[in-house]
Amino acid sequence: MAVVGTNTWNAIAYGNGKYVAVGNSGYITTSTDGVNWTEPVLAVTPKSGIYDITGFAYGNGIFVGACCIGVLTSRDGITWTKTVISKTGCSWYSCIYANGKFVIGGVNSSGTGVNGFVAISTDGANWTLADKTPAKCSGLAYGNGIYFAVGDKYVSRSTDGITWSLLKIGTVTWIATAFGNGIFVAVGSNGWIANSLDGKTWSNQEQVGTASWYKVIYNKDRFIAINSRYYTTSVDGITWTTPTEIKDAAGNNLTGISAIMVIP
Repeated sequence: MAVVGTNTWNAIAYGNGKYVAVGNSGYITTSTDGVNWTEPVLAVTPKSGIYDITGFAYGNGIFVGACCIGVLTSRDGITWTKTVISKTGCSWYSCIYANGKFVIGGVNSSGTGVNGFVAISTDGANWTLADKTPAKCSGLAYGNGIYFAVGDKYVSRSTDGITWSLLKIGTVTWIATAFGNGIFVAVGSNGWIANSLDGKTWSNQEQVGTASWYKVIYNKDRFIAINSRYYTTSVDGITWTTPTEIKDAAGNNLTGISAIMVIP
């Protein structure tokens, strides 16, 4: 375990020979080995309007981070460019790269009107807003030719990232999603997890523990879901292990975990 600066780190990605972690107040740090990290610095100065960088992805030779006003982009993880994506009431939150496109999702920060927003880009610089807004986009995934978003009690699906259909799933607040082994998985509040083959029909809703799950990824042969203290895994996205405390190499319990990634 390494303590890097004093900010909260929200997401991490690997590209161009280095790891890049992004966090609150617009700070970033980089590493070539995942062990030794640079002193945290502001991605863009002055940081006016950037606030927290929450969603993060690498693709097409570019790092893209979603923040309140839009995105931050970089090819080397050191020099960053700010691009404002204006949408009234929108705070951009999540980000993925899939099928040749960056997709960012936002939530309605004003509390009125629609709940979610989406924009897509192939180069990280020029963005197109979706013509039909989905649910709050706290999590994004792609699989089987489908872009998929979760947020609040809804899921949304799209084949092109522009036109989205909306579906309500029960009463759970869904927070994050992932695709792997031919199946979508959504994780949410109070330990709930659900799965779907097509993003339309959802089944096997199961409460795995009682703490809310914040992140989920698919790692080669299994799903891994985490919250600030525990993790659970599943090979098929249906049956999950009992939540286990996250520990460091010395066996100490870790808390405050906020990001997870697959090591290339």
